[in-house]
Amino acid sequence: MENSIHPLLNSIFSETHQELQTLQNDFSNLQTYFVNTNDNNSELEDFNEILEENDE
Repeated sequence: MENSIHPLLNSIFSETHQELQTLQNDFSNLQTYFVNTNDNNSELEDFNEILEENDE
């Protein structure tokens, strides 16, 4: 029985490790997306402020 548990645990660990890496990559990509989105929004706000100043 003990010999059959070891490969099963290795398999579970391997799959869990792969899932964790995938989740970390997805999270990193999501963070990058939001940082880029925030940067773009900041640039738009700055541009709108410049337009408002020129209108005055």
